Amino acid sequence: MKVAVIGCGNRGGDVYARLLAESGATITHLIDPDPARLELIASRRGLDSSACFAHWDAFFAHGRVADAVVIATPDDQHVEPCLTALEVGYH
Repeated sequence: MKVAVIGCGNRGGDVYARLLAESGATITHLIDPDPARLELIASRRGLDSSACFAHWDAFFAHGRVADAVVIATPDDQHVEPCLTALEVGYH
């Protein structure tokens, strides 16, 4: 399963991405506005900069490129990426 992670803070980058990878999923893309955090999590997951985005709009502009997305933004920022994910074809 190919998974993109939106929000690379503690939940997304440290917990969900790690647990998904340990369960056999492939983390294909990372999205986070903090360049240092994005670079750190990308290095942990073995991703280069072409798989990293500062905003979910830039990621979703590529269409449906993963099997699933994890929305791990701050709690008050879930709605917009969720609605955009649905528009692009994620369930």
